[in-house]
Amino acid sequence: MKKVVWIVVTWVVLLLITYRMSFFTGQGTATVIEKIPTAENIAIINVLLRKLTHFFSYGALAVVLWWALKTKKNGFAIAWTIATLCGLFDEVCQFFHPNRTGAWYDVVINSAGAYVFLLVITKIKRRS
Repeated sequence: MKKVVWIVVTWVVLLLITYRMSFFTGQGTATVIEKIPTAENIAIINVLLRKLTHFFSYGALAVVLWWALKTKKNGFAIAWTIATLCGLFDEVCQFFHPNRTGAWYDVVINSAGAYVFLLVITKIKRRS
């Protein structure tokens, strides 16, 4: 159980660290994507990449939380709620950071990623 808690804490800390890094802003990721010579519409690829990162990051966080809480009766709901609140906190912090912009729709994407990942992992668990 302690190992799982450390995984959760580490993941949350990594999420909090990355929001402060200028590389993970829209402008930062665009500089990497611009180097792809075949990319005709860099703006769309950049937005898609960043939103998928939100989806997968908070989905992974939810699964790790669920794993830590799997003995709890409402582990799914608790994991989803905590992941969503972490995503909300991340966006609020970004709102106050000079190089970032917090967006309500990113909270929705974070929460959706958490929910979808939890649905998938619980379906997999039921089959095994």
